[in-house]
Amino acid sequence: SFSRQIAVQFNAVLGFLGNQNLIERVTGYCECDFNGHLNNSKYVEMFFDQLPLDHASSQKPLRLDVNFKKEIPCGVKTASGVCENENGGYDFCMFSGNEVACCASLNF
Repeated sequence: SFSRQIAVQFNAVLGFLGNQNLIERVTGYCECDFNGHLNNSKYVEMFFDQLPLDHASSQKPLRLDVNFKKEIPCGVKTASGVCENENGGYDFCMFSGNEVACCASLNF
């Protein structure tokens, strides 16, 4: 089986964004699957919603890697952020409490 470790540097993401630039939200009922967890497709939507508009609307992604680390139940508060990586793409990280729930990397 193929697996790839995504090289998102979480401390760099937090250091670059700072707490004031993380987007905090509560997982809603309509975002969850039948098991009561945040649907996997919603992570990607949240990632793209946080990209700078000029990149999100003008460039076609070449590769998107997503690493799901922890399920997020309905009604749980999350924090997420995006920062540019050294390849000119973007790294995304979502936290639930002090734990990483998902990380992703997008390259153009």
